[in-house]
Amino acid sequence: MTTNMLAPVRTYALRSFRELRIVANDEQMPNDQIPFIKLMKGDKGSAEIFGRELSPEIELKITHGARLALYTWRGCTVQVRGTVNQEYEAPDNAMKEYINVAYALDAQRELSVISGDYGPRVLVTGSPSSGKSSACLMLLNYALRNGWTPFFVEADPRGSTDKDVLHSYPGVISSFVYQSVDYTSAVNQLNYFFGHAEIEEDLGLYYHINKCIASAIDSVTDKNFKVQPQGKRTDESQDFGKFIKSSGIIINAPYQASQKIICKLVKLYRITTVLVIDNPSLNHVLNESFSDKSNQPTAQIVGGMAFTTDNSNCDQTEQTSNTKKTVILGLSKLEGALSVDNQRIKYIKDATWKRYFGLDKSSATFGFHVIRFKLSQVKFITFESNSLLGSEALPTDQESSCEMVTANIWAGMAKTLVNTILAVVSTSELELAPFANVECFVHLKSVEDMPVDPNGNDKAEFIGEILCPSKYTSSNLPPFLVVPGTLRAMKWLQ
Repeated sequence: MTTNMLAPVRTYALRSFRELRIVANDEQMPNDQIPFIKLMKGDKGSAEIFGRELSPEIELKITHGARLALYTWRGCTVQVRGTVNQEYEAPDNAMKEYINVAYALDAQRELSVISGDYGPRVLVTGSPSSGKSSACLMLLNYALRNGWTPFFVEADPRGSTDKDVLHSYPGVISSFVYQSVDYTSAVNQLNYFFGHAEIEEDLGLYYHINKCIASAIDSVTDKNFKVQPQGKRTDESQDFGKFIKSSGIIINAPYQASQKIICKLVKLYRITTVLVIDNPSLNHVLNESFSDKSNQPTAQIVGGMAFTTDNSNCDQTEQTSNTKKTVILGLSKLEGALSVDNQRIKYIKDATWKRYFGLDKSSATFGFHVIRFKLSQVKFITFESNSLLGSEALPTDQESSCEMVTANIWAGMAKTLVNTILAVVSTSELELAPFANVECFVHLKSVEDMPVDPNGNDKAEFIGEILCPSKYTSSNLPPFLVVPGTLRAMKWLQ
């Protein structure tokens, strides 16, 4: 084990089924100390990082704040240079379980091409800091290596993953099609503004957003199937990426998701497989919830793995919405997974907004500038969910599940919004705002009292200063700015 390694090159001869774990420094290193890792040429060894294969003699830059594990199935020699916080070699026996799952999912994708049905839809959940985002990235990379392009859905609004390619924004539920291992960040991401760090703060809004994303995915997959009449994947390069429907979905479940929340997500996305990492209790509860006690369990071999097929949804009403039975599968924790505490989440959140607004010496999504305007020129709105029927209007022991999400004018104090990230949605109609995805984000830097009108107008007025995309000016402002339901979740001190 080596800590605070400096610039000299280190060489590791890894044996089979072992990995090299690296924890990069949180701060940006000088150019002569930036860490790189390289697979050496000359032997038949191979190596991968979260399922992504390394090419021999090609240096891979390790970004600041990264935590990664280079794994080898057959043994290999790798070199590391530059300054890191920590690096050490260790075994990881859980990897064999994950590669088996990947093979089984590929077999299901091949079957879906033949049948014309949608591919495997996988929900990854488990105990805190069990490596859920690492598992999602591995399954995505293994699928991509075999020619599949699955959707990825980040259903955890905390924005806590440190995997740049999967990283979403805090307070946001997002989805995109995973199409290239060369991604350094999510591409063509579909973002919906949640505005809370914990999903329990507004479950109605959380379910509404996931319903919007599930509908968007179904729309894309149905259209994809219509323009792909051949129904069989080929090895032609122009055919790569066309099989979105058969590729399926990988979903990262929210933090400490309960049985009820998992069952709801299973219904919304028509989940076929739930992977439970390092949580035997939740695994047991879900198996009981999804088991069909009217039938004896039978076994089905898929991709060399035995799965029980006596599963159904959590209740009879939800079972009819799912044409496929849901499999619950327990997995071991990735042995290199590190804990994600509040300090780590704060660091990731800060790095996310710095990268978005172009303040970390990397390219930003847009060109940004600072403008000043009267707050009365823009409508500040917030999303709220309301039950259409109260519990008193429903049968005994039945919970209110029919909720409506509306966009309402925000009525809070203007100065409480200082240092808050606000969202701009892609619509100019108030009633459509809850169904619209995020177009961009703005940072409200300051709010000042407007000078008193000498003509005696005593109406309170404020001047705001925001960091926003350059397409907006003081005379060309977005129609709405969406205020988060939990302000503290979207605060950012630049």
